[in-house]
Amino acid sequence: MLIKYLVVIDKDDIVGAQYEKPPIIEVVAEVHFATTSWNETMPERFARRIKGSFTELLPPGDGESDLDTSIWEGRKVFKHYTYHVLVQIGEGVLVVNNIDKYIAWDNLLPVIKEVYTAYKALDKEVKIQHIILRYINQIDIPHQGSQISLEKYFNLYPYFKLPSYEIYVGFIVGLQFPFTGGNIKVEMRTTNSEAPEVTSVILDMECFIGKLKDSTARTASSKFNLAHQQVEKLFEAIINDNTRQLFIETRSEGVSDDLHDNSI
Repeated sequence: MLIKYLVVIDKDDIVGAQYEKPPIIEVVAEVHFATTSWNETMPERFARRIKGSFTELLPPGDGESDLDTSIWEGRKVFKHYTYHVLVQIGEGVLVVNNIDKYIAWDNLLPVIKEVYTAYKALDKEVKIQHIILRYINQIDIPHQGSQISLEKYFNLYPYFKLPSYEIYVGFIVGLQFPFTGGNIKVEMRTTNSEAPEVTSVILDMECFIGKLKDSTARTASSKFNLAHQQVEKLFEAIINDNTRQLFIETRSEGVSDDLHDNSI
């Protein structure tokens, strides 16, 4: 079964919770440049500027890594010495990936700022076209029987009433809405689970912000903070208290399941 539709969620500001076991499996922060003075010497010069925190990661051989080797196409890749963080640098783009173990936003943002500052030092006239912040979550829902009750765990889920089609084995739900200066979208879908009587749901959120007033590290950092707030707000609006129990909530301020009451 494949369903895709648009939903509008109440946009009242909320403060997200903190979790002992967050469901985040990857974070991607991208800076796309409108103008650049890129040349073949920049990756090596960039490497020298970040050598205190990163080392170059060479493409793995077949079967040597779970990483998608396409990230090396036209780019250099660097690995953080301490964190599970990769940096990709290529013509017109700078990408930071936090994979496997989420290091928390308060730790990730300084890394983003560090590598952006290093890039900017190589090309002082570079102009940002837009930034993207993407959070990919995998939420494992335990259940008995062939199907879970999605409305028990989510405020966003597929619903339709057709004879003989009440039971489905997979779904995709899409949501998108704008905010001042950008937009945010979410794709929610099922994925394979190795555990019996567990349904794995991917919650993939992507925030886009364009038209930055300038290309300073301070402005880029501020816009990534804004993107993170938008992602956090949407995440908390989609889940509910039953879902939060799966992550072991440690702090919550201003989070309300009533956020979806005005959904269309």
